[in-house]
Amino acid sequence: MDKILLRTFGVLFLSLLVNVAKAAEIKCNFKLAFADSCSLIIDKYFLNSYEPTYTKAIVENQCVFNFKIDSRVTATFHYNNQTIPLIISPNSVIEIFVGTDSLYNSIRLHENEKHNNQFLLYFNKQFKNDFADSLIFETMLSNKADVFEMKAFKLQQNQLDFIRSIIDSLKPDDATVSYLKNRVKYLYYYKMQAFAIINANADKGLTVKPMPDLLLENVGPNLLNDELLGIDTYRKFIEYYVIYQTSKLNGFNKFTDFNISMDKKIAFANTRLTPRTKSYYVANYLNNHINEVLPATAKYNYQQLTNFDVFGYAALVETVCKNRINAKVEKTKTSVSDYRDQKIMGVDGKYFTLQDFKGKVVYVDFWASWCGPCKQQFPYAKDLHKRFSSKQLKQLVFLYVSIDKTTELWKSAIEQNGLTDFLNGFAPGDWNSDMVRYYKISSIPRYMMIDKKGDIRYIDAKRPSDNSTYDTLIELLAE
Repeated sequence: MDKILLRTFGVLFLSLLVNVAKAAEIKCNFKLAFADSCSLIIDKYFLNSYEPTYTKAIVENQCVFNFKIDSRVTATFHYNNQTIPLIISPNSVIEIFVGTDSLYNSIRLHENEKHNNQFLLYFNKQFKNDFADSLIFETMLSNKADVFEMKAFKLQQNQLDFIRSIIDSLKPDDATVSYLKNRVKYLYYYKMQAFAIINANADKGLTVKPMPDLLLENVGPNLLNDELLGIDTYRKFIEYYVIYQTSKLNGFNKFTDFNISMDKKIAFANTRLTPRTKSYYVANYLNNHINEVLPATAKYNYQQLTNFDVFGYAALVETVCKNRINAKVEKTKTSVSDYRDQKIMGVDGKYFTLQDFKGKVVYVDFWASWCGPCKQQFPYAKDLHKRFSSKQLKQLVFLYVSIDKTTELWKSAIEQNGLTDFLNGFAPGDWNSDMVRYYKISSIPRYMMIDKKGDIRYIDAKRPSDNSTYDTLIELLAE
């Protein structure tokens, strides 16, 4: 009974935006609209799949969002495959003017209160790319720990100096200044925790090389703060803080069993994280990784969440967890007899297989957000795609399969690399995923060609930059 009351209270807590709220309005004006609609995603739960999303049609180059909130929130405005962050308060009226250039270069903002969003816009114009995970990971993989730390610290100082330089002219409120300063602060600490993990994931070895103690002397429980959950870099810091600390407790040996890995991470979170941060972390972790473990593991760890959660997070992820808990598992879970049965997760969370494309030629690209050589091939792949006629493209599939560690990294990289118009898939399990092991993928990028019969014709195909790739695909289309 007590658990039911606690979970009911949690759902009520998260639904306050509906029950006690004030109006807010965002007016959008486009000089010339290049899309039929735009959308606004409100950060309410900080779980990508569950955030309130408002989509509006653009009519005569205009659209208006009207909604209610009971407190200040962060949000993301999406238009034409581009985004900008916003801070919205109750009774806010924000006007967005979009020109014909890229969103960041052409947008203008007018607010009825202090210039909080103009303040954010100026900062993000200057430092937007410095928060991109894929670029951060590239830097991690190309520098030693001490050099990387010096660069991260210098960037932090530059960002704080920039904030101080524009405060007087734009006059944002104290809460917005604090928000941005904390975002900068936790970007640095997130990097310090992630460095060893990202390098270990890129390495085929079985151990994690720890960071020098000197670089982590200020990293610890003192950085945990439930009030900062609305800051994206704080959430990223939490993710890698748990990974690094559980790795440390495991003697810096990699976990080779996903079930044990999940048990250890959630046990650590349960005893070490602050209450709401703990509920968020475990719900987010289960939401992203529940299909990588056995139903029994899923059941045990979802039960842990229901035991301590009083914020409604257990209710949010109940369906996805129960689906895994009730799933039937084949006796040979980690070995698939036919590559066509390999399950690939789509952007919408639904699974598909290569069998679904029988009758078409499939050009598969295995990649990850942290892989520099992978991204160097993307422009060539897009040019290659343009060489085919609309008729040919009806029989040809360009499939991008990510082996990233999390769906957040994967989805963020899709947008950052301009892959939203292509077919994207996610192979759950990182380097230990069924697909990676089945195809014996030891490095990326890796390419593969499948013919119309569904047979693999080239298991290690040429890259998009190779001139012969087009000719090979034409030959397969002609069969």
